[in-house]
Amino acid sequence: MEDWKRKRSDDEENNRKCRVFNKHNSNFEEKLWRDITLGDIIKVCENEYFPADICLINTSETNGISYTETKNLDGETNLKFKQANANLAETFNSIGDFCHLKGNLITKQPNEFIYEFDGKLLLDSESIKTRQIYLDKNSFLLRGCSLKQTKFVYGFVVYIGHNTKIMKNSPNARAKISRIENIMNFQILIIFCLQTILSAIGAIFYLTWLNRHIDDLKHYIFISENSSKSASGFLFFFYRVGTWTLIFTNLVPISLLVTLEMIKYIQGMFISWDIYIYDQNTATPAKVQTSTLNEELGQVKVRVLKFIINLNFRKILI
Repeated sequence: MEDWKRKRSDDEENNRKCRVFNKHNSNFEEKLWRDITLGDIIKVCENEYFPADICLINTSETNGISYTETKNLDGETNLKFKQANANLAETFNSIGDFCHLKGNLITKQPNEFIYEFDGKLLLDSESIKTRQIYLDKNSFLLRGCSLKQTKFVYGFVVYIGHNTKIMKNSPNARAKISRIENIMNFQILIIFCLQTILSAIGAIFYLTWLNRHIDDLKHYIFISENSSKSASGFLFFFYRVGTWTLIFTNLVPISLLVTLEMIKYIQGMFISWDIYIYDQNTATPAKVQTSTLNEELGQVKVRVLKFIINLNFRKILI
């Protein structure tokens, strides 16, 4: 269920809409983020997020200036200053000029360095004076950032999808295990080893008893000559170990693991419904990404209480 929630969140982001320039009618049209391709010219308005890594062409401000917030990348809420290349902003300063924007961008392969970008734009149009334009990180806008204090910006797409800087810096999802689960897994491993030892002891006693009384049991369990000879073999012993393992199956609490997983998932639902941790200013409830760490919240609360008790005790001493 939690993996399905993550997929739904990814689909929600990929289905966001942005404005992409259409050269056939010289206007911007709405397009889904997942349908953006390299070289598309897009328009991003204030407080919107960038759908891909783009290079600035021009902005609504003078001299191609814009401001971005990068808290999704580096956690900083202060605004970053960005400025379009002067030659590029001067040449393409209106929507009609974008129809003549054709050329090749020479840059590095996609990498994870968010503060590095160097590229050379080779324009094909003969009516343009400067055909070679050098671009740097000052005119490079990253996916995941949002536009602030600027009405709108124009830019062309450089990196998309998993080639963007934010995706290159995103590690693969790893399984998170709490301290209690580590203890429980170790105890189950000990129980399983104990079960194997008991099964081996039971198989040894069974084979010893069978070899002593095999003549008295032929009329009861119909043991043939070949099977009686193989009763002392390793394969027969292996079969008996498997039989005793099935007998001792109840030693390993498999149902307990399933029950705990269901309890933690239901606890996560109650956490998201808790009115006391609901942010009324932004209308944001608590969101449980991984319900396997619920018991860690209790440990954090205990540590905070211990800290408060220690402070009060020190005040009393003073």
